[in-house]
Amino acid sequence: MQRIQQKKHGSIRDFYAAAILTGCLTIFLCLLWVIHPDLIFGSTMDWNNQHIIFPDYFRSRFYQTGQLFPNFASAIGAGQNIYEFTYYGLFNPIFLLSYLLPFVPMMDYIQCSSILLIWGSGMLCYWFCRQHFSERIAFVCGFLYLFSAPLIYHGHRHLMFMNYLPFLFWALFAVRRCQTHHHVSISLILASVCILGCSFFFAVGSFLTIFLYAWFLYLQESGLKKSFLLRILVHLFFAGMLCMCFLLPTALALLQGRSETHLDKKFWLEVFVPTVQLSYFFYQPYGVGLTITGLFALLVGCWTKKKAVRFLSVILLLLLCLPMLLYLINGFQYLDGKAYIPLLPLAILVYGFFFQSLQTKQIPWNTILPLFVLLLASGFFFAWNMLHGSKRWIFLGLTIVETILFLCLLQPWRTPKMPNNWKRILWMACSMQLVYSFLLNVTDHTLLKQECLQQYQNADIDTLWKQTTEQDDSWYRVYNATQPYATANQTQQGTCFLSTVYASVQNKTYSNFYYHQLFNETSIRNNAAVDAVKNLAYHIWMGDKYRLDFKGKTLFGYEPKYTSGDYCVYENQYALPIGYATDRWISMDTFQQHNEAEQVLDLLSGIVLPEQVADTEMKQPKSLQTISEQEIESVLQTIEQEFPVTRNGETLLISTEQPMTKTISLPKSCAGKLLLLSMEVDNTVVANSDDVFIMINGIKNKLTAPSWKYHNQNYHFTYLLSDVTDTLELSLSAGTYQVSNLHGYTLPETVLEQAVQQVTPLETTAEQVRGDTISGTITTEKDGWFVLSVPYDTGFTVTVDGTETAYEKVNLSFLGIPLSAGTHKIVWTYHAPGAATGKKITLITAGILLLWVGLSYGIQRKQSERRILS
Repeated sequence: MQRIQQKKHGSIRDFYAAAILTGCLTIFLCLLWVIHPDLIFGSTMDWNNQHIIFPDYFRSRFYQTGQLFPNFASAIGAGQNIYEFTYYGLFNPIFLLSYLLPFVPMMDYIQCSSILLIWGSGMLCYWFCRQHFSERIAFVCGFLYLFSAPLIYHGHRHLMFMNYLPFLFWALFAVRRCQTHHHVSISLILASVCILGCSFFFAVGSFLTIFLYAWFLYLQESGLKKSFLLRILVHLFFAGMLCMCFLLPTALALLQGRSETHLDKKFWLEVFVPTVQLSYFFYQPYGVGLTITGLFALLVGCWTKKKAVRFLSVILLLLLCLPMLLYLINGFQYLDGKAYIPLLPLAILVYGFFFQSLQTKQIPWNTILPLFVLLLASGFFFAWNMLHGSKRWIFLGLTIVETILFLCLLQPWRTPKMPNNWKRILWMACSMQLVYSFLLNVTDHTLLKQECLQQYQNADIDTLWKQTTEQDDSWYRVYNATQPYATANQTQQGTCFLSTVYASVQNKTYSNFYYHQLFNETSIRNNAAVDAVKNLAYHIWMGDKYRLDFKGKTLFGYEPKYTSGDYCVYENQYALPIGYATDRWISMDTFQQHNEAEQVLDLLSGIVLPEQVADTEMKQPKSLQTISEQEIESVLQTIEQEFPVTRNGETLLISTEQPMTKTISLPKSCAGKLLLLSMEVDNTVVANSDDVFIMINGIKNKLTAPSWKYHNQNYHFTYLLSDVTDTLELSLSAGTYQVSNLHGYTLPETVLEQAVQQVTPLETTAEQVRGDTISGTITTEKDGWFVLSVPYDTGFTVTVDGTETAYEKVNLSFLGIPLSAGTHKIVWTYHAPGAATGKKITLITAGILLLWVGLSYGIQRKQSERRILS
């Protein structure tokens, strides 16, 4: 009876603890909305152009095609392998649940689900800690977790950084249950499958956390055998094999589509030299995100008599000090503390045992305090060198304040006169965690506001795109010029087709073409986005038929089509069809012998074929003119007079503290011509250089700071300007940088009109290209080549009138087949590499798992019967 009363009393206190945690989170979020009344629980940093857009497209595509395991994303990035976008939640169980709620807008669904996931994982953390500690310590641990830096922060910024955490706690509960249940843990396998579905990237750290926790239990419980650890590994293995239906095609897509990371000697020095990077664990949202008291907790854990706690503490301390381990967990890509976020439950566990040690006064002060000071000083040194700007001062300021408070509370605690002072340390840790989390979220400049969202998501824009797609049901592409970066993935629920894409993984062949051909500008800080450039020739070439912009504009090559509110859809008069036939081509060998301006003319005049299939060649029109050295010299002299530059031959050294804009005259009028400009830019001429840009007639090229981890490598600035007269508006960014090798060319604007007149379009509709298949008919009068402006990939099969035909890579990055004169039906079908094999592995694994479950429960039942009989 007494035991029942204690259990009831404990459950009531557990209920109160959960209610208080819920209330704290509610008040926190309400204060956030009070300070930012027009707040949307989202961010302008990837959330608005990736984390809600991709799930919305996945759901819309499912409604249109009924395919739960798709292969092709025809509406994004000119048409790409859909497994290149798995990272954004293609098989995320949270997003899959939204497929049952078509009436709920994806943006609203993700906001609500994010808040519920934060709250749910906080409750799970409390119950997880409750299995190890008293109600008081479990409450403090739950509080520290709930307001840890990454949880709420990434709840509105990077969803995949935190939405797997409830499933991770589910897996940890299942591991603990495996101590006493020796049959197959379906619960552990399902939880692990959900983690992989949420994020294959964070699954690495999550699986490491699961195994480390199992090892912790093995050391803590004397009755466990080493086979317990093996069983956990087997369960994780089965979870991975069950997910091969999407992991295998995703892995193959990653190998082909991941952008190259440029690593220098300094980087490798950072990888292999041990350092104390406190920011990986403390006072940073891109890491575990606890307060500096956690460093003391780790040290206490390393000297505790409990070998299980000592094991966890040593492992976490090694992860803190050995960057090579972080590089490994990051998939050998970069050093980013975000890979440590899955370790948060283990860090909270160490915190709990530290609070127990405080309560029982089992801390070796003479050893711990000197080490704490030494590591803290080392951490300050590395933080000073690694962190910059406000991040540096916030980290150092909060760390110093907390350290002083901690040591002040610690000193009287060590005397026997104040035995209960350890509770003050608990509340100090909670207070510092709460203050940091609040400051972090309130001061986040990327918080999404209603007014910001209205710039590219409103009723007028929706009306215009709906009107466009209803009036023109053919296959074409569109783009939003008002917010090109933010709308690079926005397909309007899958109704619009885009040549743009913003994703960390994409078709590398296509992105290389985008960044190196047709004189496209690069205006963003990385090379992960193929966004809507201002280069008219590129939009013509990619079949971007309609452009959304503000009304009242006069745009060369465009005519206003539909108007609503402040916006207008303009039709590109010269846009090429996405699929077309032509009898004009040039060989790759000849193409490569031309300079970059001549290559623009080649691509606009015909197609580029591989050397082995190009028999005859077209003659290149003699329309390209090179701007003379005398004219370039005149331009350089004008720049030297108007801007603070130092001239050294043909090289200009620009040094200015403020951005400057001037109008410069051209030595010769360019009316009726396209102006192509190129130059080399270098911002490494001074140390600690920042981003620099040069903008001409509103077209901007940017070169990122040398220290930026996602460096865009844009040392070669190119501009293709249309509707030019006899002046240019030139804007130079602040900074010190060097400009050299200025070259210029002109092309008559008539080449754009001629380009569309020389091709025969594929007759098809948008409905014929929404799934994994692209089909249509075409009638040609001459033998030639059929070109599909879809990025080249090895996963296609193509049939012409029912007969399978081999295809080639044409125009450097796209698809093409030889085509005889006459009327033909052409069908392109995409099969993601590895998808079929992955499904077979999943089915075989599921069969083996069912057999294992049956045998396991059968053996257990026989053992139970024998015990009853005996």
